[in-house]
Amino acid sequence: MRERLAFVDGRSLPIVADGDDQVRVWPFAGGLASASLARALTLPGLASAQWDEFSLSVRARSTDTVARAIATINPADARPSLPKNMSTALKFGACLPNSLATAVLRARTAVPAAVAKILSRPIRQVRS
Repeated sequence: MRERLAFVDGRSLPIVADGDDQVRVWPFAGGLASASLARALTLPGLASAQWDEFSLSVRARSTDTVARAIATINPADARPSLPKNMSTALKFGACLPNSLATAVLRARTAVPAAVAKILSRPIRQVRS
C-alpha cells in the first residue's frame, strides 16, 4: 500500500489530482472527519463524489481549487451531511421535533478537533 500511496508522508495533507477532473484528499482521519470535510467542500461549490475512512473525492479541475476551498473551512462549522428523514435516523427520533433531532445528530457527528488537526497540516499537492 505504501508503494501505491508514495505521496503519504504522515505530516502533510495530500491532495491528489487524477487528471480526469477528480481530486482526492487523503486526511486518513476516519469517516466522520472525511464526511465533514466532504460536506464543507461542497459549500463553496465543489461537487463531492464520495468519502471513506481514509480519503474523500471531489470533482475539480485542479488541486489548487481544492486547496483554496480547504483554506476556507472553519473546523467548528464542518459537519457531515445529515439524513433527510430525522425521525428514522435516531432511535427515538419519532418522539422528537425535527429541529431537536437535527441538533442531536449535529452534536453526535461533529468532530471539530479532528477537522482542525487535519487543517493544521501543510497541504501537499500531487498531480498523478
